[in-house]
Amino acid sequence: MKFAAAALCGAVCFGFASCSDDEDPVVPAEPGVENVFPAGVPTEFNGAKITTNADGKVIEIKSDDETATFEYGTFSRATDYQVKMTLSSRYGYGSVIYMQLNDKGFVSHAVEVYDGGGEDETWDLGYNGDGQLNYMKRSDNEEVTTFAYTNGDVTKVTSVDEDGDSDNYTIAYTSTKVSTAIENKGGIMLFEDLFQCDMDNIEIAYYAGLLGKATKHLPVSCTEEDGHYEYDWTLNAAGLPTLMNTYWFPTDGESSKYDEITFKW
Repeated sequence: MKFAAAALCGAVCFGFASCSDDEDPVVPAEPGVENVFPAGVPTEFNGAKITTNADGKVIEIKSDDETATFEYGTFSRATDYQVKMTLSSRYGYGSVIYMQLNDKGFVSHAVEVYDGGGEDETWDLGYNGDGQLNYMKRSDNEEVTTFAYTNGDVTKVTSVDEDGDSDNYTIAYTSTKVSTAIENKGGIMLFEDLFQCDMDNIEIAYYAGLLGKATKHLPVSCTEEDGHYEYDWTLNAAGLPTLMNTYWFPTDGESSKYDEITFKW
């Protein structure tokens, strides 16, 4: 499995630390998973085993090829960060992502430092009043992604690159096959697979409870210019997802199975 700029300060602050030097600085909250995963953290995500410590914090996410380890405290790199995520691979490459938290315990800014040098990558993240991610800017591609919510569910995702070109995605929670929206009892939030948002290596931090709260329901489709994806969910007796199959339906051409993701609880 893959683990793998400046904030806008105008009329909307997107949940960043402060838009004025006159305002009090944000005091980072202690990170936790209990508000993100109502049924508890999954024990596995797509084959990667998730390990928690005695305090319930995620300390490791390990697949056959890659490992993410989490440390909590104060880590200084010109400024202070509250979480350190170390990424390593059996193929030899790796990096460290330092994360600053907001007053809800979610990442507001992060910087990735690669083994062997190279230019650092940064993320700036913002959240709505319900603690759901609604803004992301990556330095790697200078792309800004925004999430629009309706009644707790992402309904539109827009990504705008540095040239002003945009990609738009519309998310649905019911269909001809699914007449009633499926409650997201497990707190699943797959940014790239469900919402076509390429977060790169920081996305795995969601499973440590660090990237906000999930949608209230599980998406069943995502429509873009060239076609749409359909998501087929398998739930266990407790209503928690154990399998998600993705199918691609191009505007021109034949449909096909695109991907599958598994969960264990």
